[in-house]
Amino acid sequence: MKKVDWKKLSDINLKDKVFLLPTDTIYGFSALINDKKAVEKIKEIKKRNNKKGFIILISDISDLEKFNIKLDNQKKEFLKKIWTESVSVVLEVKNQKFKYISGDFDTLVFRIPKKRSLKSFIKKVGPIVSTSANVSGDKCIYKPEELNKKMKEKIDFYINEGELKNPSSLIINFLR
Repeated sequence: MKKVDWKKLSDINLKDKVFLLPTDTIYGFSALINDKKAVEKIKEIKKRNNKKGFIILISDISDLEKFNIKLDNQKKEFLKKIWTESVSVVLEVKNQKFKYISGDFDTLVFRIPKKRSLKSFIKKVGPIVSTSANVSGDKCIYKPEELNKKMKEKIDFYINEGELKNPSSLIINFLR
């Protein structure tokens, strides 16, 4: 596990890499959205059930088009308003291309981070998968030092912004 800063991380070839990032709420394991190998590595690290999906961090509402999500103007305006806060939104995604990140669902959960450094990173590298940095079902970690040794050995890069203890994001089901 190598410590880097935001600029260096966005300049590194991130293919097949898992990175630990500070989000708006807690530290999370992340990988590039189209990197199936890295996503599988995250599942292994977390001992995660394949039935569960991931949160997708995007930099802008227009990134939803990369997932073939089409929204009318009313829904777009609503999302622009609520994505000023730590809100995650469940949206329908029928494209089988994303099954490796949606699990047993025809939905994905999206969030636009408030943290400027994270948002700028995503704008440069594209959408990323994110999930809490822990073994599934265990307590979340609030600083990189809390990761156990086995996890540290499997993470390629990390950014340390100290302790994070923010409330979880609100999840809104946008299917109804």
